[in-house]
Amino acid sequence: MCQRALGSRSLRILSVQKEFYEILINSSVDGILAFDRDCRYILWNPAMERISGMKAEDVLGRCAFKLFPFLRETGEDKFFHEALEGTSSITHKRPYTVAQIGREGFYEGHYSPLYDTVGEIVGGFAIVRDVTEQTRAEDALRASEKLYRDLVENSLGLISTHDMKGELLSVNPAAARMLGYRPEEMVGRDFADFIAPAMRSRVPLYLAQLKHERAGQGLMRVVTRAGEERIWMYRNMRYDEEGRASYVIGHAQDITERVRAEEALRSARDELELSVTDRTAELREANRVLQEQILERERVEEALRESEARFRSLFENATIGLYRTTPDGRILLANPTLIRMLGYKTFEEISRRNLETEGFEPDYLREQFRASLERADLIIGLESSWTKRDGTIISVRESARTIRDASGHVLYYEGTVEDITARKQAEEALHRLADRLTTAQEDEHRRISRTLHDEAGQALTALSVRLHRLEKRFLEQNGDDGHVRNELAELRQIAQSTQEGLRNMAHTLHPSALEHFGLTEAVRGFLHDVGENSEVELEMEVARGFPRCAPTTESAIYRIIQEAVTNALRHAEAKRIRVIFKCDNGEAIITIEDDGRGFDTQSTAAMSGIGLVSMRERAEMIGGQLLISSVKGRGTTVTLRFPTSSERRQ
Repeated sequence: MCQRALGSRSLRILSVQKEFYEILINSSVDGILAFDRDCRYILWNPAMERISGMKAEDVLGRCAFKLFPFLRETGEDKFFHEALEGTSSITHKRPYTVAQIGREGFYEGHYSPLYDTVGEIVGGFAIVRDVTEQTRAEDALRASEKLYRDLVENSLGLISTHDMKGELLSVNPAAARMLGYRPEEMVGRDFADFIAPAMRSRVPLYLAQLKHERAGQGLMRVVTRAGEERIWMYRNMRYDEEGRASYVIGHAQDITERVRAEEALRSARDELELSVTDRTAELREANRVLQEQILERERVEEALRESEARFRSLFENATIGLYRTTPDGRILLANPTLIRMLGYKTFEEISRRNLETEGFEPDYLREQFRASLERADLIIGLESSWTKRDGTIISVRESARTIRDASGHVLYYEGTVEDITARKQAEEALHRLADRLTTAQEDEHRRISRTLHDEAGQALTALSVRLHRLEKRFLEQNGDDGHVRNELAELRQIAQSTQEGLRNMAHTLHPSALEHFGLTEAVRGFLHDVGENSEVELEMEVARGFPRCAPTTESAIYRIIQEAVTNALRHAEAKRIRVIFKCDNGEAIITIEDDGRGFDTQSTAAMSGIGLVSMRERAEMIGGQLLISSVKGRGTTVTLRFPTSSERRQ
């Protein structure tokens, strides 16, 4: 009778497990498929139907390569065969084509062998994720970056970048050509190597000035490869980007010929005065010299006219909007790209608009723009929304600078405008998709957690009660049988242990404290539960006024903290772990510190683990940034920074 009871219990457990696995497969947000040794599909979950557009009844039992010819065309078939040989494979950004419905895109897949109960390979299975939108957005971003790189590379202006120690990071062809070098010969060298020897002692002062002031301008003497000294008028700007060392972008213009012409003119004037005063006979010679200087000046002016013509061509044919406006809001110049971008046909139409009274950006007063620009003389990458002539809203990225006369009076503003509507829409779509995925994942965790707690937990409780009654009834009817009593006690212990395991699993999938009490209390409860089963010292600090966030944001943050603490407990051999919550200027900062053994953050294998990758993805989904610093033998610090408000950047 005991054997029949054990057999019946095993069948019920197998049935519950089968139903549980079916629920997981059918509710997965990723596609899951399986195939036999002839590569015929034997599993096609609902997510695969959504990704491919093909119903399970149209796929199951059919050969993968006949149904989807692209698998052989792209070489994807080899991953099927590797799985059948016992090898797991991961693919990235693979193209797919569903000819039956005309669908195309990209996906990532994880192929693995499928074993039967005795360990024989009977087929394979794959987990598939559609990354079409992500791939297309990345391609668009690369195309945009190439456009700006080409603009710098082909610019006639002299452009370079260097770090705060003076090492050249980039040099455009025009600047390198002017000095007689190729760009790759200059990159990596100290820019002081190209300064005239008499001026090199001023380089440390220039670098020190840039550490305290963002911009610097003036004249410098450079020396060419041939040893010729030339005069450049420069304007440099320091850029401080989060997560990257400060660097300087320099713009320069070669004014050697102009300076020489001016010096020659001054010399000619002085010589003329001496000639008139001292020797009338030398007047004709002075006049001859003056005529030569005039001819030289005319040559310089002709070169300037040619330079202006080149600038005009660049202005007219630029693929981004270019403008020039007066401080009082009059539009002096607007290139064709900007005119079309704002829905006008001619410059005359757009020039009638006064930006002080009817600007293109309703939510950002021009007086704020004017104050910011005149305070710093430069605005880079200001993103905002503009209203076109027909009322359509577009997203733009604007950079501008002030042009002043010798006395410092502002003459006009000039700048560039790029239409980034498509990029913004793609970013918003990605954020909405990420929010929906996170919400769906957390909803599924919540549902599974409740199912485990309410259904499986109650069933195990009932099982324990009935085992106790069975033991009591058996003893009453058959007397004390130590062997049977021990067997029944062991079965009750198994049921109680399984119930405890399900309760812990349900709490891990969805901590109820997160939903009812918020992020900090949920984390506090998590640390308390972890600390009961560990000898590690766990601490938590929360700054006064730390804000509540949206449910999806708090869920993502909780998972990041959970992963970081779990990693420290499992791998770092830490004795102390601290979780710190604080705020700084509209930004929340959460730090997880441990005193464990640390790891090499330069190691690709260490930094590409699934846990760290998922932490970074969750941080990006909430618009935040995840920083990881670690030193072997001195512990690891994980820092999460994310905005707590939607204040506009200016």
